[in-house]
Amino acid sequence: MAFSSHVYTCARSTDVDVLDRDLRRSPAIARGKIGLTVLWNRPSASEAYADEIEAASAETLIFAHCDVYFPEGWFERLEWEMARLTLLDPDWAVAAVIGVTTASEFIGRAWDSSLAPLFAKTGGMFGNALAAPARIASCDEMVIIIRNATGVRFDRKLPGFHLYGTDIVLEAERLGRTAYALDMPLIHNAKAQLNLGPDYVEAYQYMVRKWQPRLPVPTTCGVLTANPLVLPFRRLKIRYKALCRPSTYSTERLSDPAVKAEELGMYRMLATPVESAESAAPSTAAQAPSEAAMSALPHSAGVLPEPPRPDAPKAVEAHATTSLVGAGGRYRVRALHSRAEIEPLRAFWNACDPGRDCDLDFYLFVSEHIDSCLRPHVLVLLEGETPRALLAGRIDIVKTPVKAGYFTVPVPALKILRIVHGGILGELDGERASLLVSSIIATLDDGTADAAMLESAEIDSPLVECARAAPSWLCSDRLLQPTVHRMRDMSGAAGSFQSQLSSHARYQQRQRVAKFKRTFDDVRIERFHSPDDLPELLAAAESIANKSYQRGLGVGFSRTPFVEARLEFEAQKGWIRGFVLYFDNSPRAFWIGSLHNNVFVSNYLAFDPSYSDYSPGMYLLLIAMDEIWADEPALQRFDFGIGDAFYKERLSNRCVEETPVYIFAPRLKPVAVNILRSTVGGVSRSIQRSEKLAPYLKKMKRWLRRRAVERA
Repeated sequence: MAFSSHVYTCARSTDVDVLDRDLRRSPAIARGKIGLTVLWNRPSASEAYADEIEAASAETLIFAHCDVYFPEGWFERLEWEMARLTLLDPDWAVAAVIGVTTASEFIGRAWDSSLAPLFAKTGGMFGNALAAPARIASCDEMVIIIRNATGVRFDRKLPGFHLYGTDIVLEAERLGRTAYALDMPLIHNAKAQLNLGPDYVEAYQYMVRKWQPRLPVPTTCGVLTANPLVLPFRRLKIRYKALCRPSTYSTERLSDPAVKAEELGMYRMLATPVESAESAAPSTAAQAPSEAAMSALPHSAGVLPEPPRPDAPKAVEAHATTSLVGAGGRYRVRALHSRAEIEPLRAFWNACDPGRDCDLDFYLFVSEHIDSCLRPHVLVLLEGETPRALLAGRIDIVKTPVKAGYFTVPVPALKILRIVHGGILGELDGERASLLVSSIIATLDDGTADAAMLESAEIDSPLVECARAAPSWLCSDRLLQPTVHRMRDMSGAAGSFQSQLSSHARYQQRQRVAKFKRTFDDVRIERFHSPDDLPELLAAAESIANKSYQRGLGVGFSRTPFVEARLEFEAQKGWIRGFVLYFDNSPRAFWIGSLHNNVFVSNYLAFDPSYSDYSPGMYLLLIAMDEIWADEPALQRFDFGIGDAFYKERLSNRCVEETPVYIFAPRLKPVAVNILRSTVGGVSRSIQRSEKLAPYLKKMKRWLRRRAVERA
């Protein structure tokens, strides 16, 4: 499989020497094997590149900085990587040398002259080799690779020369395409940028306006967010580095990047893997990789596993199983870190009758597919060799939410041991809970994680009590935020679902039905219960969610690759139940849930806000719940999920109070996040509880929701 390629770069008249020294000196370009187009003195890189794509005939378009040097063998390696990627994911549209995952993790590798002092131990190389193409949320603009046929295009309106890498990845996502980082090391002969200029601010503000519903988005320069404090903080950080840490950057450039590439052995790094061990020398002819070569790695210095597709599990690091023995030796806790270690627990796990969120297959699926997850982490409490209880968790790289109302305060990402919702299985008394919490604290002390979180534990459980009491004052959770978890218990119920509601609730539903009949002729509800139904369900749900206030707030349903893969998994299991209300010639409301072990779990609910006078959400809910109850006479309950809402209060007859609980490691960054979280949360809570401010807060909440709908 061969790909025709062409390189484009933007340059100013003053960049002639830089262009000749770096990009034009690249062997394949210097020999004329790869074409190069220089776009001189353009006001915007994104606009210039958008114009060139329209006239381009090459299959692969490469957009590079003029101070990039492509070493010998780079383009041959590119063909091999693209062939491999196309086998893994035919829908890919964008690739890059350096990218950022949704967990704000940098992936890929390169030599950058501005960063060389910071990576002296590796000769100036930063990053690690990639075992496989890795999904990214944004990319560095030093090199961007686009498949011409995919239709992904740069935005002509994006000003200046910043953030067009992030924009093109988001454009690909909007078209249902994917973006990846490839193992393609090169030389970036750049000077350190020691200020945040007005051109960057202009591009940043444009991106915030354009992608408001999609924010936050991690980039190579920090998180793209609507939070107004981010840019001032970033400017201070850059100035601090410029003034106080001169040993961490360089403003000098190489006189001959070819010498550095040879010194680093980049030709060997770029050698395409081959099936035969006889060919130890680097291959000069690119070839489509066979199945045997798919997993081969050239000169691998390390592995950063990311899923090549949302439906293909990513590799999991091997970790030694660890144990903690309790006082008296009756119990011990083992930490399990891989599918192979966890699978022997299946019989005990299933005997605990877990909910959907902690079904073993669902738990493993999420752990292996969600971008932020590094690996599973299960703590099992044993009596002898018999499991008595367990905590199902995973190690995530995420940001601890620090919020004042709808506003998010920027904090650094932490490695968090997350005990998933419903992940507390087995019988727990005070002794067992104490030993499990001690095991969590040991995990934090040894550096495996920066913090731990019980995602939603019942507030009066012994585990919550121990999690609050065991850590030191600085490391314990000072800000419990209880939430109501509402359900509708159906045990012993008879008759239709609606017959169990109050007479007033039944009257209101009759009024809704009559209003729909008077106003619309084409009212119907479509049911989606099988894998074949999924594409239509997803398309309808996205068209509705795109207009909802939840989308404006960045919550609720979003047709991301992970959500698609997750719902496909549930459909294959036979759990999925989807309902879409159509009227006025379009889908106007949807409800998606999962039927698991005789419990219906609500996943996503949204409606078109322009028809809110008709209460389409409640109209759909009551009809759908009637049908589910009629079809599933063994149904035990409807689970409306975490978080409260008016409709949940109206339809539920049982509730429990749950809360997330954090434990922070005794290190500077985690403790600082805990202090900030406690301070902001405490002030926010005091304001919310103020009787004098209550009317104003309600008005602000309504205003923010209206703004969210407008943004959506």
